[in-house]
Amino acid sequence: MRCLLVEENPESRDRLRLLFASLHTQPAILDIAGGPAGAPALLERAVHDAIIVVEPLDSITTLELLGKLGSFRIPILLIRWRDAAANGPAPEASGGRPEANRTAPEHPAGVSGFLCRGDLSPGELERELNHCIELGRLRRRLADVEEQLFHARAQAGESAKTKSEFLANMSHELRTPLNAILGMADLLMDTPLSPDQKKYVETSRRASHQLLQTINDILEFSRVQAGDLEIARRPFDIEALINKVMDMMDRRGREKGLKVGCAIDAGIPRKLVGDADHLNQVLVTMLGNAIKFTASGSIFLKVESASASAGRMELLFTISDTGVGIPEKRSTEIFSGFTQLEDSLTRRHGGTGLGLATAKILIEKMGGKLWFKSREGEGSTFFVQVPLEVIAATNRPSVTAHATPAATPAVATDPVGDDSRILLADDSTDARALYAAFLRSAGYTVDTAEDGLQALEMLEKRSYNLVFLDMEMPNLDGYETAQRIRQRESAGLAAMGPAKSRRNVLVALTAHSLAEEQRRCLDCGCDACLVKPADRQQITDVTRRFLARTPNGGLAAIKSPGEPIRVKVPAELQDLIPRYLENRKRDLDLIATALQGGDFTLLYNIAHKLKGSGGGYGFQEITNIGREMETAAEEQNAAGARTCLEKLRRYLELVVVMPSA
Repeated sequence: MRCLLVEENPESRDRLRLLFASLHTQPAILDIAGGPAGAPALLERAVHDAIIVVEPLDSITTLELLGKLGSFRIPILLIRWRDAAANGPAPEASGGRPEANRTAPEHPAGVSGFLCRGDLSPGELERELNHCIELGRLRRRLADVEEQLFHARAQAGESAKTKSEFLANMSHELRTPLNAILGMADLLMDTPLSPDQKKYVETSRRASHQLLQTINDILEFSRVQAGDLEIARRPFDIEALINKVMDMMDRRGREKGLKVGCAIDAGIPRKLVGDADHLNQVLVTMLGNAIKFTASGSIFLKVESASASAGRMELLFTISDTGVGIPEKRSTEIFSGFTQLEDSLTRRHGGTGLGLATAKILIEKMGGKLWFKSREGEGSTFFVQVPLEVIAATNRPSVTAHATPAATPAVATDPVGDDSRILLADDSTDARALYAAFLRSAGYTVDTAEDGLQALEMLEKRSYNLVFLDMEMPNLDGYETAQRIRQRESAGLAAMGPAKSRRNVLVALTAHSLAEEQRRCLDCGCDACLVKPADRQQITDVTRRFLARTPNGGLAAIKSPGEPIRVKVPAELQDLIPRYLENRKRDLDLIATALQGGDFTLLYNIAHKLKGSGGGYGFQEITNIGREMETAAEEQNAAGARTCLEKLRRYLELVVVMPSA
């Protein structure tokens, strides 16, 4: 045993030297530092098992000394004598600094052992030293484990980052060629084809969509497994959600000659609060599996209340089928990723085996549970129980068949003038050819660029009504290109190109399907974002959304004429108003994107924010529009929400802020 003694009083040093020489554990070496200043040098010169510090100290406070010795990671035994004789005058008369002599009677932080004695035997000192040394070993071991955990956590974070980057890159690399395959097949279907040729094209399209679904399943499972998801709490209409799911499943069931039905218990309120999007995803997965593994018979969904209390309800979704059933030996594996029932089924039915694994994670994240019962050859029954909040106890008659939504009427479109011109920037030759063909077939004139630098050069020479920007281009990507366009506009140009009378409309094209990537597109200045592969309908819809007929038959960015709306705001809010209004203009794009994708939960969230913020900044009309839009989102009234969108767009174009008197 080797220890270091830090003691300023000579008599006390001699006393401890004698005690140390009498220890049972020998050899016992005691190095002595006459004062705190000499301790670090002795500690660096030899390896010590423990440090003995005796209070009070005149030249330094105990806490200051502990701080200096702590870096050596050596256990410290603190001794305080009760008798004044062994350690000089009493603290009040010591002449040292009063704060140096005051130490709380309890065990001070930073020490491994503490003795407060009038007398001390060799046995007591040895027991306390052994205790300190063992405690020190445990602390060092714990510190080593913590350091290992820190490095492991850092490596895991780096691994997760690498995995996310890999998935994002693979998403881009897979979706880009798949986009061209799907798009060209769509264009080919519009040309004169023989029956055999049409059959070949339809087979290609079907296989491409299956491949796209596989890619989406893998990306979604990886995202959910990594915890990269948020569980929403927004109002939704349970009956509308079930109708939407069942309409899709009914069509798929009819293709196989199956009967697909559902029943919703009459006691379930129509308006609930929860994560409608993820619930929809789970039900589509469960019913889709039931249809896939059922060759004949029926699939039935029952929705009922498992339990209810004030403002809360546990919904139980029961999905039963007459399919192949699940072998008992495989029943513990079906919720594992990349797991199929058996090899023969895999070959016959296909799929990645990720649907149930993803569904189980999602349901558990929502605070629910998912389980099943099955008998091989007789079918399966899956149960999904989810807690939801009740916002309106409006019951309705039990629904035993889903209502198929009426077909949406085709939107009548006017032919566009020859002077309409769109710029398409994409480094993929296939993507440029595909999207240009989509737009030209709709009557638009299209110029193309291979990267962002070429797009900027073309924008300097010619005015374009709308610019499509691929986000992953060489030389200058879409993010930087969009930022440069917006910077030039902010520097004094209303727009780039010869006609500088409007803000450029920018639409991002990205192969990254994650929500944060799409938000990044909007953050860099784009007005909308399309995820590849984008079909003809999506391309033409977003174009028509931002462009309108001009008096001469051409196209121009939509602008609503009218008298300025003057609003007085409090002086203390003047500096906050520009950013607030700019954020509301960005909300326009988010609202349009939500409507395009039928995302009423996102729409509700935006509307709720508008309702809560407008009046506080002095814009009561924004609050009123937000309230109307919130109601439309709750009722999933797309037409009403579009009306609110146009009201908000017009208001933001015409509003003029006036300082209050």
